[in-house]
Amino acid sequence: MPKRHETRHLPFAANDMLELVADVGSYPKFLPWCHAVRLRKAWQEGHCSGFEADMVIKFKMFTETFTSAVRVDHANNSLKVEYVRGPFQNLTNSWKFVDDETGCHLDFFVDFSFRNFILQKVVTALFDEAMGKVVGAFETRAHAIYSTKNSLKAR
Repeated sequence: MPKRHETRHLPFAANDMLELVADVGSYPKFLPWCHAVRLRKAWQEGHCSGFEADMVIKFKMFTETFTSAVRVDHANNSLKVEYVRGPFQNLTNSWKFVDDETGCHLDFFVDFSFRNFILQKVVTALFDEAMGKVVGAFETRAHAIYSTKNSLKAR
């Protein structure tokens, strides 16, 4: 099972980064291999909100659709994804953002495995590079959105 734990500093507020990661409907605009998303079953409970999302991933000759439950904890600037159904044997993903003097600290974790042996072998071989691209895509998106936002605030 591929797993990745990554930490890095980002020059953006924790709540802005949480908002970006929680905007799952926008993933097809910037996230590699994400072809389509459908949001459903939204809920709100105190400082937490959540929803189920169907995501279509296209990678090489594979096209897979899966459903996950997303729980956003706004008070703690964290997001957790849990697998509901689809081609995975398991999927767990979490994001945590902590503000500091110059932005925020990101703590990212993903652990998953596919039922399809061939797809698992292909993904495992490219896993570190692929996950680096995924986290990098969020950072690039944050620069595109929040650098402009911060420039406008300064005026």
